Amino acid sequence: MLRHKVAAYALCAALCTLACHGLYAQATTVPHRVQAVIPDLRNARQAHDVDLALRAFPGVRMSRTDFNTRNLLIEVSADCALSKDQVVALLLPFELSLTCFSRTAVDTHAFEPLDPRTCGEIPVAR
Repeated sequence: MLRHKVAAYALCAALCTLACHGLYAQATTVPHRVQAVIPDLRNARQAHDVDLALRAFPGVRMSRTDFNTRNLLIEVSADCALSKDQVVALLLPFELSLTCFSRTAVDTHAFEPLDPRTCGEIPVAR
């Protein structure tokens, strides 16, 4: 009976070690930040619906669409395949366009919101 308890504790410790190692490996992978402007966003409810659609994409960790600034901020895992064309496709059911798209590795939690007036790009698809 004692041997079974010792074996169970050893197995539990091994599994916990492997799980912690896996979590550490995931935590040390630098995520990517996607920023863009959705110039024709109509209201806060639509911004929320856009976030729900984007969060369903595999690899998306966080999505925040701000109605007041028209800014879109998405955090994705480094291996996430989310591209500009895919974001445009996800926005098509909402009849929204996309400008100022950028994707970079996150080096800090601070970021600058994009200014829709000075973006300088022509909206992509509608």
